[in-house]
Amino acid sequence: MRGHTRSKITERFINIKLLSYNMKCVICKKDLPKEANKNRKYCSKRCNDKAYYLNNKQKCLKRAENWKKNNPEKSKKIHKKAFDEWKKKNPKRYKELMKKNYENNKQKWKSRRCANYHKREIFKIKGKKCQKCGTKTNLKIHHLDYIWKKEEFAGKKGKINLKLNIHKLQLLCKNCHKKEHKNTTFI
Repeated sequence: MRGHTRSKITERFINIKLLSYNMKCVICKKDLPKEANKNRKYCSKRCNDKAYYLNNKQKCLKRAENWKKNNPEKSKKIHKKAFDEWKKKNPKRYKELMKKNYENNKQKWKSRRCANYHKREIFKIKGKKCQKCGTKTNLKIHHLDYIWKKEEFAGKKGKINLKLNIHKLQLLCKNCHKKEHKNTTFI
């Protein structure tokens, strides 16, 4: 009788040992290492982290969002690095997206390009400082004639208008620009 019970015990032990060899990771379905604990479900830390993320998605997303708010510079660097890597791996897809984006925002980009040109030209002509207080930071363009402001971004005409109507523009710092708009009344 004793020998009979021992054989059952050894049989169970062999079955458990065989099961541990055939255990698979819950996430990637790879075989777990031979020395793995029978309670172990994942083959690596990466699979363990992935399982945690899948079970606690909202919590992880909220944590990531808070980290981005608290570390904006690091977040931008990481995002830029990942984007650059993606761009190298998918050049055709990147070109398609850029073309589509350009077609959707063509008018906005043209006006922005024109506005930047005007700002550079005014900086050259009027100097890079506020015309009221002399500050060199946070400079804004102030239009003395608001009717001309609408005509300013009219493509090539805008470049000609800029040279003819430069006297209708002032280069002001942010504070002086606010004061100027408080003083003006619109008819």
